[in-house]
Amino acid sequence: MKKAILVIVVLCVLCVPCISSAAMNVDIQLQTTTNNISNEEVFDIVLNVNNIADLGNGINAYTGTLEFDPKVIEIVNVSSMDNWNTPIYNKDTLSEGYTKIVATNNEFTNNNSNLCKIEFKLKEKVNVEKTAIELKDFSVAVSVNSNIEKVTAKDSKMELSVNAVSNNSENSSSFNDGIVYILASVAILVIIIVVIFIIVKKKKRRES
Repeated sequence: MKKAILVIVVLCVLCVPCISSAAMNVDIQLQTTTNNISNEEVFDIVLNVNNIADLGNGINAYTGTLEFDPKVIEIVNVSSMDNWNTPIYNKDTLSEGYTKIVATNNEFTNNNSNLCKIEFKLKEKVNVEKTAIELKDFSVAVSVNSNIEKVTAKDSKMELSVNAVSNNSENSSSFNDGIVYILASVAILVIIIVVIFIIVKKKKRRES
């Protein structure tokens, strides 16, 4: 019951304007193992928080808005990392290209950590060379002298290259298939014409 009340209080703090000291700050980064993605490939983006060692008695909640191009990529799943609770995110706005993510920790922590993992999928047959993912309005709940305060972070943006080889290969394959079909049709037509010509010629010889 006490933990539930604490979570409610923390989330309320994160919803109000920043009231923390200007001396306090936190860094958030979007990390991935690859900056090149291919058609229909699932890839992971990790939210990592840094610079919290001297941040009061630690943090135990965070929130932020993730923005992306819904015509190019889509979110498949969001999962927790490093002892953080499973994030809550707004699925209703995913089709519009953004979602608000909120999560808590059962304890206050001063350890730099990975907060959550977002699984994205590149949509089929996209015709772009690059796409971006951006985290905005990120903030954490900090325990300072028995009070819970809100500390914000600068926006973080990541650009990803879309591997055009997959698109080109598919287009090339379709083109080659079309050429083969046309050549096969022409060959069959030529054979039919030759056969008809031979039949007509033989018929004329018999009549003569």
